Amino acid sequence: MYRSDVDGERHASSRSRTAFVAGITFGLGFVWEVFEYIVHALGDRIGFDPLLVHYGRLDAVGDLVFDLLRAAIVLLFGRDRLSNLVDAEGDES
Repeated sequence: MYRSDVDGERHASSRSRTAFVAGITFGLGFVWEVFEYIVHALGDRIGFDPLLVHYGRLDAVGDLVFDLLRAAIVLLFGRDRLSNLVDAEGDES
């Protein structure tokens, strides 16, 4: 189903979509970095080689920066292709 919006609505929707994508990307990246650290710490405590290697704070910050960069790329190239799509809730066909 396609939607045709007034320019003002589309502009406001675009800003909230940008914030949503950036927030979700950063949040999932942060959760992954915490998971990576926990797996590494448990591996050290138990005495096993960890499955995931935590290289330190600088690596974690770099990973989060690249997560936001990837979100920007998705927003830049995917926004126009996906901007007219909406859920077909209430569509009886």
